[in-house]
Amino acid sequence: MNDLIEKWPYIAPWSEEPYAPDNLVWRESHLAYSDETPEDRSRGVLWLRHTSARGRGVARPAKIHLGRQREVMSTLSCQVCGKDTGREAAELWDGARLFLAGQNRLLADGELAATPPVHRNCAVRSLSEGSGCTHMRGTPVLALVKNPVQWGVHGLVHNSTQVPIGRRSIAYGDPALPYTLGLQAVVELHGCTPFTTEDLKAAA
Repeated sequence: MNDLIEKWPYIAPWSEEPYAPDNLVWRESHLAYSDETPEDRSRGVLWLRHTSARGRGVARPAKIHLGRQREVMSTLSCQVCGKDTGREAAELWDGARLFLAGQNRLLADGELAATPPVHRNCAVRSLSEGSGCTHMRGTPVLALVKNPVQWGVHGLVHNSTQVPIGRRSIAYGDPALPYTLGLQAVVELHGCTPFTTEDLKAAA
């Protein structure tokens, strides 16, 4: 089972990890769960509940497990193996972390990203033909990022009557944050250096 789990990215959900039942309520001008616990909220954000049963069922590598995405983004850990990227960043790229996204994405200064960083070898593995990460085929986008700043959340914003009005990226401290159900943690990229798959192969 461990070999099967390790084949797939840490942030990939599995078929037996459904979203938890929706029991949202409105309390004192903010969204809440009727049975809310401290784990449901961080930095003022109420997060969509996503059950955790990694390795059970079928892996879905083209999708994101919301809880694990938030976990690795908050610590800037690797989206593939779930381990810290700081040591590799210091040893290889003067503190810059490697970010990898699917084609047609933009990784540049001032851009927002919900894609966590990745280790060099984990990136190579994800882009290999047998990885199963078919959503990364084609022309993936890579960058070395010196300063990824914890910026906010991509989530489902509600109006004052608890009606969803759309998905948006909301900064921490934004007045809309109490009305937002968080889906993914977002960082703002600074100190970006373009990177290519050829650079990646040369560094491996």
